[in-house]
Amino acid sequence: MLNKFLRLILLLSIGLITLVVSSRPSSFVLADSAKSNELNVAVRSATQKDLITEYPISGSALNIVSSAPNNVWFTMPASNKIGNLTIDADGIVTINEYSALTANSEPYDLVYDGNLNVIWFTQKSANQLGRFDIATETMSEISTIPTANSMPTGISIAPDGSIWFAESGTNKLGQYVPSTNSINESAAYVPATAGVTNAEFTDVVISSSGDRIWVSAPADHKVLQYSTQTSTFSSLALSAPLDPILGTTRRPYNLTVAPNNIVWLTDIANNQIGQLFQGTLANVAWYTLPTSNSNPAGIAFGDTGGSGTIFFTGSTTDRVGSLTNSNDSTIVPSEYGLANGSQPAGITVDSSGNVWIAQGGSNTIALWSAPYYQTIYLPIIERN
Repeated sequence: MLNKFLRLILLLSIGLITLVVSSRPSSFVLADSAKSNELNVAVRSATQKDLITEYPISGSALNIVSSAPNNVWFTMPASNKIGNLTIDADGIVTINEYSALTANSEPYDLVYDGNLNVIWFTQKSANQLGRFDIATETMSEISTIPTANSMPTGISIAPDGSIWFAESGTNKLGQYVPSTNSINESAAYVPATAGVTNAEFTDVVISSSGDRIWVSAPADHKVLQYSTQTSTFSSLALSAPLDPILGTTRRPYNLTVAPNNIVWLTDIANNQIGQLFQGTLANVAWYTLPTSNSNPAGIAFGDTGGSGTIFFTGSTTDRVGSLTNSNDSTIVPSEYGLANGSQPAGITVDSSGNVWIAQGGSNTIALWSAPYYQTIYLPIIERN
């Protein structure tokens, strides 16, 4: 009778352990204990090299973009450089860094031009754009942006090959046309928030047809839509009538576009990422990150099958995360712990589904490999 009683207690205990593990928040990543039969419930860090591999660079990276599988480019504003990391078929890693021609130009954001095999990047402190020819490894700079002190930040490429960029110092959008080597600028946007003169344009993304440009304006608490047909801005409300978080507290930062021109954004002030639903009463579906005060910064869409996946960084909590690209606002984002002090910023996904992260705090580029999370399997133990 005693043995049966002890066996019952043991089985109940195992069931309780299984229940506790399965109900842990998604920010916990559990080690696969199938071989060791040991349970590890600590957040896995990059130093354990399980799904994260870090590659050291000479300085702090900010934004990152992929040009091919296992081939990424990144900006290093404080070092006045852009960099490139590639991994060949034999697993050999090559990292190159290239200095901008103008000193202290602060390369900020970048985009890959597949037609010209060129990297275009903004030079925030130099009031100009940079161009890097990949085949010849030649750096050049585009003529100065017409408006002084424009402080270009986010950059994107349109279907027609023109380059659009945000001017964080002037409330304008700029367009560079490579075929004519000319720069056009929009009229200045007038902030709607009382007392705000500079909306601080930060990031810019473009619709698949090129007729709409979206730009984040954190100081004005808005995402703006610019029509290339009418050359006008319109404001997209970031809070619904019953939203507990007021639109006047929103600070949209970085943007990404999923298929069907679905725009996603990070809100660095409210620990959320959002999905725009233009023309609906809800306006935005908001998703709160599991870890508080994450300061979500980078965001990227990845074609991982199905509807795809949204990936994001938590810059102050040393985490990356993901969310299915759907309109189900009940889904909770998942997170994965990085090494302490990594301070992830920009994030991108290559065409093979590899996620790349610019870790500004640790001077590294991180590779986050599929399946992105690890699952634990607990054996059922019976004792006679």
